[in-house]
Amino acid sequence: MKRRNILAAFGAACLSAGCGRNLSMKTLEVAVGSSFGNRSSFDQDYPESLPYASMAVQLPNIQRVLVVLAKVENDEMHWYSADRGVLVTRYGRLVRTVGFTDNLAGTSFPQPDFLAPDGKPIEGASYQRQLDIVPGNRFGVPVKSVLRLGADAEMQLGKRVMRLRLMEEHCRADALQWSFVNRFWVDADRFVWRSEQHVAPGLSAFSMEITKPYRPG
Repeated sequence: MKRRNILAAFGAACLSAGCGRNLSMKTLEVAVGSSFGNRSSFDQDYPESLPYASMAVQLPNIQRVLVVLAKVENDEMHWYSADRGVLVTRYGRLVRTVGFTDNLAGTSFPQPDFLAPDGKPIEGASYQRQLDIVPGNRFGVPVKSVLRLGADAEMQLGKRVMRLRLMEEHCRADALQWSFVNRFWVDADRFVWRSEQHVAPGLSAFSMEITKPYRPG
């Protein structure tokens, strides 16, 4: 996808979602020129040199790339990928995507997400949510999950060595005959530093790793 088309698509996505604290289009132009393009790898020091938060993402059928935080609205963070589209996360969970063959159009919880500040991650506990997946008019798809909590372990993320806990979410969407496992590596404050998440049947998992965390200010 050409840069002009990418920016136009992202701008339309921002307008449809309602713009919050956004990067300017000029900043996004710089991001496309310096962070993306044909970059499939990057030096570990590179994210810290950027003036915005970033993630390393392994996208389906695409090599590992760097994406930047382009918008913060309430509890949602919109991450911009010049190659494929937009990823929206809430408390580290991928809740919407734009620009893929199958997209997660919405995620809703009848109870607090266990990743949320008021959530309760309990070993063996059952949770529910509903997904909207397009195309195909798969709206309100019920997903049931069981949480498995692992032990704390040291992990290296870039140049950081961190003590993180693995939270495995074993999921089932019977209406689509789809089962999958999401994995979240979280610190003591339950901040998600790394994750592997599924958004649609037949689509590979998104592997995401924070390279420079967002710091409000």
